[in-house]
Amino acid sequence: MPDPEMIEHMTSRSLSELQKEVKACVEGFNFAWSDYVQYIHLVEEVAELGEALTVQQGDRKAGSGEDALADHNDVKEEIGDVLFNVVQIANQLNLNLDEVMERTFTRYEKKLANLKKHQGASPPGKKDLSWTGEITAGETS
Repeated sequence: MPDPEMIEHMTSRSLSELQKEVKACVEGFNFAWSDYVQYIHLVEEVAELGEALTVQQGDRKAGSGEDALADHNDVKEEIGDVLFNVVQIANQLNLNLDEVMERTFTRYEKKLANLKKHQGASPPGKKDLSWTGEITAGETS
């Protein structure tokens, strides 16, 4: 059984604390990749997450890549790899993820408020996307 103190430490860390841990890990492995190569690695990890999801959903069987079996089948592991790479990209770009996420949540809170305000406002058969804040009422995508 995992140590409760260790679990508490793992679940109570801020994003900026995780950024420091990712930075130390990357330095330990001596990953000196350019932003573009790090992005390509992120895309690779997202693809592996997609592959693991196909196994979880029963669309593919786990196994080695032979016979069209999925090499990647652990969704938690693949989500961890995706997050690790996103954090590393943020580190490379000198972004504070606590600030990034606060800004993101503020943006989504505004979208949700707009959605609630506009619910039922569009005529039948016409999709109203003005709640997103990206398309104004009357515009089409």
